[in-house]
Amino acid sequence: TRYPHQNPTSGGGPIQEVRKVVQGDRLDLIAADVYGDATQWRHIAAYNRIRNPKSLRPGQLITIPPLL
Repeated sequence: TRYPHQNPTSGGGPIQEVRKVVQGDRLDLIAADVYGDATQWRHIAAYNRIRNPKSLRPGQLITIPPLL
């Protein structure tokens, strides 16, 4: 599930997406879906301070950062 959001006082920077993890989600699959590149999973992990990519839990919210 995706939840695009932006703080209205943030000055119009890039919109970040918040995604709710569902059963079977993996960071590589999320990266492939969002960026079109499964190898970008480390970018998502680092941004969310996820040390173990196998530790995703259904219901967990993760922020999908823009690629630089």
